[in-house]
Amino acid sequence: MTREEFSTHWFTKHAPLIVPFFLDLGVQHYEQVRPPLLSSQLRFSSVHLTRPKQIHGPLTTISPTFTTLVSTYDGAAGMPSQSDLHNFPPPSLAKWKLAYYRQVILIDERRFLVSEAMQHIHRVPPMTVDGERKVVIHDGKCLINVPESVWEVWRSYEAKGCAEEKET
Repeated sequence: MTREEFSTHWFTKHAPLIVPFFLDLGVQHYEQVRPPLLSSQLRFSSVHLTRPKQIHGPLTTISPTFTTLVSTYDGAAGMPSQSDLHNFPPPSLAKWKLAYYRQVILIDERRFLVSEAMQHIHRVPPMTVDGERKVVIHDGKCLINVPESVWEVWRSYEAKGCAEEKET
């Protein structure tokens, strides 16, 4: 997979799948950062590095401490620093939401990442990764187009979950 293919899939296919899940969880900010295509150098508050199936990076950093680590990644996802990834997904997550996460989001991650994102994420301090930034969620609002087909899948999981709750 080329860097362009990775970036295109990550933003146009994967990000829309995450949006309903993240909005439901109350995520206030989600952005994707990739190596700059031109001379743009943008910084953001907090990152989670993601590794594609083939490395086409490198990302760059303003911190010499993280140069080696960051340069092995082709993308970074920025989220609020208070995000607690050690307990993700949250233990209190409804069964239908966990099913969506496992059957939709993780399946897609396996298509274009080395492994599921949670298996290879590394936290780096705020303001350390340079690159082209694409904001997906800001202030709890989605800034990208999420196809109706994605929302239909989300609602089908929700409906199944509601039906299962009524049975119990």
